[in-house]
Amino acid sequence: MGYVSTLIIALISAGAGAYFAILKSKKERLWSDRYEALKEVVLALGTVESRFSSSHMEQLGVSVISRAESKKLSDEWPVAMYSLRENIAKLQLLFKDTDISALHEAVVELNSAFTDAYHGNPIDMPENHETIAIRAKAAAKAAIAIGQKYCL
Repeated sequence: MGYVSTLIIALISAGAGAYFAILKSKKERLWSDRYEALKEVVLALGTVESRFSSSHMEQLGVSVISRAESKKLSDEWPVAMYSLRENIAKLQLLFKDTDISALHEAVVELNSAFTDAYHGNPIDMPENHETIAIRAKAAAKAAIAIGQKYCL
């Protein structure tokens, strides 16, 4: 009878251990997915901010980056915006709406700045580029705050 009770206790312990390992694995996977999506959002917003802040400075007559860097940023920012949209959608699946509301609002404001810049008056272009850079930076700060709250 001693062997049977030991065997039953061992089986229950193994089952409990497997259950907790699966729970831990799911939490680690969620953390990893959240971290990767937030990282991609911050990198994309950094590219957009760099492109439009340097463009704003160039329009004011101040060169802050080389022509090669400017060309590279000009090529990369549309891809960064696509990546941003894609990763925001992922974040909406991984977080509650209330957790990412500040980021969502910042991205909506960034999109509004793009609409104003490309459908507005061309005379206002330097100010519009500055606004895009400021809004991209604000959105990046919101994403970083979420990462610091949920991924540390």
